[in-house]
Order: sequence, then C-alpha cells, then structure tokens
Amino acid sequence: MIQFFAGKALDDGAVAMMTKHPRRTTQYIMGIVDTSRWDQFSHRPDDVFVCTPPKCGTTWTQAICAMLVQGTPDFEGSLTEVSPWLDCVHPPLEEVLSGLEAQTHRRVIKTHTPLDGIPFFPECTYIAVYRDPRDACLSGQSHGQNLLMTRENTTQDPEEFFLNWIRTDGKDFEEMPLQGLVHHFRTFHEFKHLDQLVLIHYADMLRDLREIVSRLAKLLKVDHDGDVLDAIAHAASFASMKSAYSKFVPAGGRGAWEEESRFFNKGSQGQWKDTLSRDVLERYDEVMRAALPETDVAWLQYGETASA
Repeated sequence: MIQFFAGKALDDGAVAMMTKHPRRTTQYIMGIVDTSRWDQFSHRPDDVFVCTPPKCGTTWTQAICAMLVQGTPDFEGSLTEVSPWLDCVHPPLEEVLSGLEAQTHRRVIKTHTPLDGIPFFPECTYIAVYRDPRDACLSGQSHGQNLLMTRENTTQDPEEFFLNWIRTDGKDFEEMPLQGLVHHFRTFHEFKHLDQLVLIHYADMLRDLREIVSRLAKLLKVDHDGDVLDAIAHAASFASMKSAYSKFVPAGGRGAWEEESRFFNKGSQGQWKDTLSRDVLERYDEVMRAALPETDVAWLQYGETASA
C-alpha cells in the first residue's frame, strides 16, 4: 500500500485493495490533520463529503454544495461554519461535532484525506475534485505565502517550490506533494463506478459551471428549478466568490491569512505554462508517466473535455 504523510496501517496492510466498497485502512496523522477524529463522528444518511487534494477546488465545491442543499445562493453563516473540515485539528473536535449536530439542513463536510483514510457510508455522497497537478502546486505556493503559519517557510521561487513538491514524501500537508495527490486520485478513481461517488475536474468547472451545478444537483437529488440553478452558478463564479471572500475564505476572521482576499488568487487553468521551464516540466512528466496510465494522466491534467 502506498502511504504518504505519517500514516499507519490500521490492519497491518492485510486488507485487499479491491473490495465491494471502500474501506478505511490507513490513519493519517501529521501537522494539522488527524484522521482519528473520524472515530467520534456520527453520520447522517444524507451527508455530503467534499473530498479533494488541497488547491483543487475544495472551497468552490463546498460553496456549490452548501447552496444546493439549502436551495439558495444566500445560505446563512460562513462556509467554514456550514461546511467544516472535520479531520483538521483546529478547532477542537468537540466544537466541530457539536456544530454539525446542531445543523438542521443537510450537512456538507470537507476533507483532504484519501479515501482509504476516511469512513465510507454507502448511503452518503462523496464528491472528489481534481485539478491539473501543475496548477495545484503553484496555487499551493501562493497559499503558503499568504498563510501566516507557513509564509516564512514558503520559497518565492516557483520552480524551486515545484521541484520540492515533486520530490517530497509529504512533509507538509498544506503542500500535498505530487505523490500524495496521485495517491488521493487512485483511492477515489478505483471506486468511480459507485453511484454515490463522483469525480469532477476543475477544468470542467471552469468550462461550464452551470452544467456542473446541474450535475451536482442531480447527484444530491435536490429538485431546484432552472432559475435557482442559474443563481447558484452565478454566486459560485470566481468573481462572485472573490468579491464576497469574507463569507467563503476558510477560517475567515480568525487571523490566519496575511490577506484573506488573496485566498482567491487566480482560479485559472494552465498558469504553469508561463512559469515552469521545459526541463522542470520534463521531470514532472517522467514522474507522472511512471505513476499513472496515460489516460489517467490526461484526465487528471485536463478533465473530461478540456484540451491541452
């Protein structure tokens, strides 16, 4: 079993990878993540889990799901309150669980953990979102420079950052390395045939957000008319969310960021093209070709219909 972070096997690696349903076989404990927090979580049959590697559209997808389950683009409270990150060690678990228990609407819960590290409830919904790894890395650099707890240790050189990201074995969860992102993808891709689990790509969200909103509405089995879906798609656009950043930024108002508005930085696809040299990209290509089949690499980079 491939592991990254400081994970430990819960069953000494004896569980076969191919099972009827996903099984939680690995515990991830590192930095700001502790998946043992799931041990005290009580699910509801209609819970929605937004499961992404960092900087792959997490907040974007959380916002869309929160709007869909509440039937309005103007949901009450901040996104952090409405859709908490369960296995992050901040805030205390008791606070997160009591907040979730008090919610009377359908719950949307965030995690960055691979599928082998979280419980799988067949009656719940799992949404895994991916982005071109090259863009996710550069977005992670911007994130690290803006996050107060990491900015002093985040290099200003994008190529140095990128090369470290390719080589690292996962020393910093906020910069989930390439091998971690690939592992995350593998754990979800293996079960993409399940009706309650869907893989979505950032590029397709950029290409046609209204279509993705409609697709998620069907997945969540919410019945909204076209005007509501149009309004949600508009409210979930990059420009709209950036203009209302205080509502959507993770840990908003808690002094976590140098500039909260910078959390919504570029929101684009292909920013790596003008940043990374040919030599660096060739090294990346070698790693990707060794890690995944060509068709999986193509999807992970460009999604369903976006082209290179």
